[in-house]
Amino acid sequence: MKSFYFDLIAVPRSWLWTRAMLLLVGLCAIAGVLMFERTVLLPELETQRDLMQKQRSKMGSKVTVSTMKPAELARAWRSAQGVASQLNLPWSRFFVALGESSVRTEVALISIEPDTQKGQVIVVAEARNPESMLNFVSALQVSDEFSEVALQSHLINRNVPENPIRFRMSTKWRTKP
Repeated sequence: MKSFYFDLIAVPRSWLWTRAMLLLVGLCAIAGVLMFERTVLLPELETQRDLMQKQRSKMGSKVTVSTMKPAELARAWRSAQGVASQLNLPWSRFFVALGESSVRTEVALISIEPDTQKGQVIVVAEARNPESMLNFVSALQVSDEFSEVALQSHLINRNVPENPIRFRMSTKWRTKP
């Protein structure tokens, strides 16, 4: 009987050369990356540092950093949130609803004063006759965008030959979709 040698650690000779070549290729790749870093990237980094130093010298030697107290920061944050919430309101629906009502009833809008905190709108407008004024008010009353529409005051302008009626009204604006 022949002797049989069984080695669990030995690597087949065909794979030995492949592994050695892969190791050599890997070492060459690492050497290439290091060479690229030294020849290309480091000089660029030095150039950028010099440019930054020049910019700093132009700005001055002292860089000021703004520091806010916590109370001031909280106040500024609340103010920013208020502005953001006002910008997120459905302004286009608001103006479309007012514009459509004024065109249908032949009323000219003079001023619009929305109070977004209260959800209230004060409208000053001018109508050619009392019927147009009342039609405008009733059009806003049936609108889905407004509620609690109330005519506050009106004045007939006798100095103009057409005798237009300028009126002021208040309404609640439904900002929720």
